[in-house]
Amino acid sequence: GAVRGPAQQPPMAAVAEASEAELPVVPAAAQPLGPTASVPSPGSGAVADASSVASESGVPGMQSAASYGTLGGEESLCGDGTGSGVGASDDVQGLRQLVLTQQQRIEFLETMHQQALRQLRRAREELNLEQQRRYREADKVLGLEQLISEMQAQRFEGDAQMQLRWEEWLQRSRSILEAE
Repeated sequence: GAVRGPAQQPPMAAVAEASEAELPVVPAAAQPLGPTASVPSPGSGAVADASSVASESGVPGMQSAASYGTLGGEESLCGDGTGSGVGASDDVQGLRQLVLTQQQRIEFLETMHQQALRQLRRAREELNLEQQRRYREADKVLGLEQLISEMQAQRFEGDAQMQLRWEEWLQRSRSILEAE
């Protein structure tokens, strides 16, 4: 293609800086779909809008996206209308590339979001299992403490050697349970 100087470059920075309030919103449903879905303005030459770029690029689901077109009497942001049409095809190619890049970015972010949701779900399940395990352990400890208390209330009636051994077992049980 021909090399274009700075004076011939389309004001793409102006497109990025323009707010939505400055650009007329034309719902995609109000426009025909396909390669002819551009809204020409007087003196703008061949101007393609986002819906025609999306439909020509074969990107699924992009045909219904709202497009920003130029209405009668407004200046086109894609060129001054004095070019040979080469600039418009460069702009269309640039918009196609932008659509593809944005679609890839969206797919990447959706994938990361789904991965984060799966990790969160796994972490919650693990936390739930750990809490249930701790509740079961606490129930066991309470049951053992109750058993030891009942055993302490009952005096072992037997010889002195067995009585000392019984007291030693109870003391060891208490120290194990209190060592948490």
